[in-house]
Amino acid sequence: LPWAVRCVGGRPMLLCWQCEEEARARGQCPFEEVLSTSTSRPKRQGGAHRHPFCTHQGKCAVCVGAFRPCAQCRLARGDGEAVLALCEQLKPSAVFLDFDRTLSSTRSGCSPYAGGAHSVDSELRDVAALYPTYVVTRNSHEADIRSFLAEHGVRIAGLHVTKKKHSKADFIAAVLGGMSEGVPCQAVFVDDSAAEVMDSAVV
Repeated sequence: LPWAVRCVGGRPMLLCWQCEEEARARGQCPFEEVLSTSTSRPKRQGGAHRHPFCTHQGKCAVCVGAFRPCAQCRLARGDGEAVLALCEQLKPSAVFLDFDRTLSSTRSGCSPYAGGAHSVDSELRDVAALYPTYVVTRNSHEADIRSFLAEHGVRIAGLHVTKKKHSKADFIAAVLGGMSEGVPCQAVFVDDSAAEVMDSAVV
């Protein structure tokens, strides 16, 4: 079963303490609605996405910087260093990395050769060297991504471009199914998007 790691930067939010506690008691991030109705950031098409929330800690992986990995939820938050530490603990059969703003500094959908010089996360590069690693992205520049990763010394077992209205979980399940032959195996899925992390097919 895959773990999901939410890579994200947080910002302070203001909310009535009673509303906050009631939301946490329901197992829901109390700041979801605040974020979805904020005028300071663009609205997502199709409405706001549910935040990854751990009922065991009563904390949200998007909004709380002190979020700790939860084995029961199979959910963690952190940077490349945190992913490397988790992989050292779990010894996963496979690791699945998003490309834009996760493995690479590129913006969503852009070629890694556009918009100036881009880099790769050094710890995630180490993860790819130690464990079978697949890049699962919605960035359509597949050939450029392969060349870019090769130039930066990132070893991957495969790369898959997930089309719109399709789930990254389909590719993850196919890879794990071929590995496990019906026996559950450990995997780690890393993405900066709450929507991808909270895909019901993943969790």
